[in-house]
Amino acid sequence: MSLVSFTNTLESYEAELRTDIGKGFEVDKILDLIFSLYVPKFHADCLLALLGFFKHYLSSSSDAPLASMLSKLETSLLRFYVIHVIQCNRNDNVVNFFTLYGVELL
Repeated sequence: MSLVSFTNTLESYEAELRTDIGKGFEVDKILDLIFSLYVPKFHADCLLALLGFFKHYLSSSSDAPLASMLSKLETSLLRFYVIHVIQCNRNDNVVNFFTLYGVELL
């Protein structure tokens, strides 16, 4: 394998990581995505998609403590989202959130 092929492969892999919903499981990038984009810009659909992705990905694991931790994390992030939206006086987004996802969250 030549250096050029390796470099192209590495660049391709890095591009995939940047577009991956899980951000390559890089914690700092995932947190940045949640707290710098999804919550402040009221992207509940993206936040729920990300949480659903992790739930689906980690549900194949038989690790009960991990599943419990993920459930608590999901609950905390959704509470944080709703509180943030209320504090920003965006009641329309709160109503929209519960209209679209209320049944799903029960």
